[in-house]
This record gives sequence, structure tokens and C-alpha cells, in this order.
Amino acid sequence: MLSSFFGALRRLSVLPLGERLPESAGRENEELALFPVAGLAVGAVPALCLVLCGLLGISSPLPEALAVAALAAVTGLRHLGELGRTGEAVFSGKPALGALEVMREKRVGAAGTALVVLVLLGKYSALVALRAEMTGSTLGLVLAVLLMTCIARWCALVLASYSEYARPEGGADESLIASAGRREVWWALMVTVVSVLALGLLALGTPLGFMRGVLALAGCSLLAWFASIYFSGRFGGVTGECLGALVEITEVLALVLMCILPAASPPARPAPGPANGAKVVQIQPPKYGPAASPKSGDASPKNEPADPAPRPVESKP
Repeated sequence: MLSSFFGALRRLSVLPLGERLPESAGRENEELALFPVAGLAVGAVPALCLVLCGLLGISSPLPEALAVAALAAVTGLRHLGELGRTGEAVFSGKPALGALEVMREKRVGAAGTALVVLVLLGKYSALVALRAEMTGSTLGLVLAVLLMTCIARWCALVLASYSEYARPEGGADESLIASAGRREVWWALMVTVVSVLALGLLALGTPLGFMRGVLALAGCSLLAWFASIYFSGRFGGVTGECLGALVEITEVLALVLMCILPAASPPARPAPGPANGAKVVQIQPPKYGPAASPKSGDASPKNEPADPAPRPVESKP
């Protein structure tokens, strides 16, 4: 099991784990089932970058940019290159066999480059928006990154299980895609659900909340199913480049879906008032009588009574 986990990490990252052992051949099904766990290990690198930036007091948006760069670096730009080549094949306008030949080329043109730039900008913008919505919570952003990388690798397995290998002559990833069966999907689904639920429980104490991860898992899984239908109609199946492209796209979608739900607002603080049992003394302004209002020169205005009416003068006889 441990060797299969390391094999999955070798496929998904450039972490220094040594060469692939000869006895690990034929264990592609076990490696596929552990893709979500390997995704958590990959996501730990950008998550650690966010934590270090928080400890050093680096403010947004620099930590988000460093996290996106760290994620691209730990994968060796492999998925981004596969995204660019898949984009070139999709937008080439050629039939299936011609598009697969375009995908085989290492050169990436304008369409693939634009797609890669848009995906990187999407990740960066979503992370910045998510931090702002969560009022700067570093722990919530770390959990969101771990959810993103775990869900995206699960979606790669969904795409492989619902598709056939596209190249008639075979290729390097043919055995990996062919080994994606129902058993591997069920094992990976259980691992993914447990991971999402565990991260969601940890997120209950943060503005991220519990339902964001569940929403991202459901939406990205649906996208992976639609992608299998599209690639089967466009190329007659999928290749390793298609799996890497889906990983990049579902990472963006997971972050966007986690931005949809509103952030949990803190409880409202009561208005400041008197302590329990204390009496409130209201001071009312002095009232002036109808005779006259106080003049500006008077030091202390007084409410003097009006002069009594004059008495009649009695005449003596």
C-alpha cells in the first residue's frame, strides 16, 4: 500500500521519492485508488507556503501568488503543460486522429498558452476572493487548498474510469487508464468522501464552513463526467494529457464553487448598555416658561412669574 502511494505521488508530482520500483509495475489500479490521498500530499506544499506567509506577517495578495506558484512547482508544471497541449488539440479544428497528433507535440501555441494563463489567473483570483470573503482566515484558506487538490485528483480518476484510451497505437498512460475500474472508483470515492468530511469538520471553526467542500466535490464530479462524454466524442477517448488538463480545470472550479456560499458571519455583539439591575437616569433639558426665552447675555436664565394685573384705585368720598 505504501509503495502504491509513492507511485501515485510520482505520477502527480516531482517530489524526490526515488525511481519507480520494478515490482510496482501492474499496480496502477492501487495507485489510481490513492490519487485523492496523493492530492492531499501535493496540496500540503502550497498550504505550507500559506502558513509560513501568515507567520511572517505577509499580507494578501502575495501569499496567494506564492501558493499558486508552489503548486505549479511541486507538479513540475506537468499538468499545466498537459493543459496547454490539450487546449491546442481541442481548438485545432482537426479530426480526432489529427488532434491527437497535435496533442503529442511538445510545442504549445497561442490557444494553449492563453488557456494556461487563464487557469493560473483563475486560481489566484479565487484564492484572493476567498480570503477576502473569509475575513483573512489563513486556516480556512489552507483547508480550501487541501480540498481543491484532493477533489481534482479524484476527478482525474472519474474521467479515466468512464473513458477508453484514445490512441490506437497505445501510449505511456494506456495501462493506467485501462486499470480504472469500478473497484478503484469505489475505493477512491470512499477516501475522497472521508477526506472532504474530515476537512469540513476542521473548517467548522473557520468562515470556510462545512458545505463548501461538499458543494465543490459534487460540482467537480459532475464536470468530470461531462468531460468524459466530450473527450470521447472529440478524440474517441482520453489520454494522459486529458487527465492533467482536467486536474487543472477542476482546481479552478473547486475554488470558484467554494466562493459561492457566503462566509459565516460572526455573531452580532449586543449594543453597549447599563449593567443588570442598574437604574437609568435621564437628564432632561430645562423648560422655559412662556414669558421669554433666555437671552444670550444672561448667565443663568430664570423662569420668573408674570407681573400681576394692576388693582383698581378706590376714590374717597
